[in-house]
Amino acid sequence: MIVQLGHLLGRAWRVFATALCFMVAGLVLVFLGALVLPVLRVLGGGREARELRAQYATHLACRLGIAVFVSLGVIRVEVEGWERIRSGRLMIANHPSLIDAVLLLSLLPTADCVVKASHTDNFWLRQTVAATGYIPNVKGPQLVEECVKRLRADRRILIFPEGTRSPRGRLGPFARGAAHIAIGAELDPIPVTLRCDPATLSRDVAWWRVPKRLPTFTVRVGEPIPIGEAADGGFSRAQASRSVTALLQDYFERQIERGRE
Repeated sequence: MIVQLGHLLGRAWRVFATALCFMVAGLVLVFLGALVLPVLRVLGGGREARELRAQYATHLACRLGIAVFVSLGVIRVEVEGWERIRSGRLMIANHPSLIDAVLLLSLLPTADCVVKASHTDNFWLRQTVAATGYIPNVKGPQLVEECVKRLRADRRILIFPEGTRSPRGRLGPFARGAAHIAIGAELDPIPVTLRCDPATLSRDVAWWRVPKRLPTFTVRVGEPIPIGEAADGGFSRAQASRSVTALLQDYFERQIERGRE
């Protein structure tokens, strides 16, 4: 009886703490967009310098947000192989939860994140997206061209090939944009596998439906995935992108399956 009561109280606390975390996140976004980013914008320098300053400020805000989630006992975070990312420029990640981008940006001092096009009109996010130069995920060659351009300028790209949160417990289909970017920039992408056990803040599940035990987010950075063989071999560009996309999706599916063992 006492044990059950303890579990109920713990779960009730995590519901309350999760709501509190989102309130804090909203206040941080307002403070960032209304005060911090406008000040950084007038400090001078070219467009790239202004965007990188804004990205670093956003990184600090994300670190604060994740620290609040962890300190209030909403989640636990484990990171494996993060040293591999220091020399990497093109990172691709799966997307099991609502806070994946926040979690990864909290670990990356600067990154050009590919975001949903709707974020450019979102009240909470539009100021940050505009100031940081995050790239809207629009269909067509514009996305690929912009990402390749930035990679060739030694900037770092973070992209979620699923485009939205994964279906609960499995991987969603990968769009070909990440493959086109890797082929165009001639870069082997660095895979970042995200796992959340037990699942929380996942697709089609209300934020307040917290799991019975404390969820652990595991971030595993793998070795670069060689795409040369899949991209070459006399294929057309369309065939090469399909082949590389299949290669990337197969990697993540195997990693997710391995995590269940």
